[in-house]
Amino acid sequence: MNRAAFYAYGAYLNNFRANLLKFIFKTEAIDVAALAKSFGFNTPPRVKEGNFLKVEVRKEQIREKLKEKKLKKKQVSQNSP
Repeated sequence: MNRAAFYAYGAYLNNFRANLLKFIFKTEAIDVAALAKSFGFNTPPRVKEGNFLKVEVRKEQIREKLKEKKLKKKQVSQNSP
């Protein structure tokens, strides 16, 4: 149960850090101690900060993956008799 709470706590905290609307949600204003208590921890556990990308970078990665899929389909269709 403690592990599940740890992952939920980390996901919740990282979600705020990664939120694209940071100008609305002030991530530095989060009371981490109170948040940790709400997840059942006496002290806030250390959580690695996720590497989150900007919207443009995400879109570019999606485009690249789609291009790769199309190339693979094209190669498969050319190789089949």
